[in-house]
Amino acid sequence: MNVFKAGGKTLGIGTDIVHLPRFKRLLQKYPLRPNHEILPFMKIARKYMHPYEMNKIQAMANEPDSATRSVIYAAGIWGIKESVLKALSCFVPAEDMPTAQSIYTKLVFKSSISGERPLLQFDDTYKAIATKKEAVFYQRYIEAPLTQPLISISHDGDYLVTFACLVEGDRYQKV
Repeated sequence: MNVFKAGGKTLGIGTDIVHLPRFKRLLQKYPLRPNHEILPFMKIARKYMHPYEMNKIQAMANEPDSATRSVIYAAGIWGIKESVLKALSCFVPAEDMPTAQSIYTKLVFKSSISGERPLLQFDDTYKAIATKKEAVFYQRYIEAPLTQPLISISHDGDYLVTFACLVEGDRYQKV
């Protein structure tokens, strides 16, 4: 398992709060269905989800209790992307920052360790598909300081809270 070795310098922090009924209404209006149909919700999801996350939420349509799980998943993705954008804004000058959509859909994606603990990863293919400005951003603010994301997601009742901390550090190590 790859786990970040803590202890690096904090580069930026960000937090977000999401009202879950907003995502519940969205998924009721545009429900997920099995068999990988292109649905209106997936058109919306393309604006803030990485392809990895879109595949995961589409797969949820086949699972029991998918309605509740997909609301929490979609809201968690939105919240963590907002938190990461805020954390990047702490140390990346506005003129060097890629668009929010580029960060949300190409730079980072949420996965998990053992299906439980959330993990945010930088997509290794970002530089290959990035514009020149985005590639410079990636090299200067992600690669050079060895930026690593630490995240937390929590929900209770109608609210979900996310937190992101970007630290400078020693790449992931095997544990």
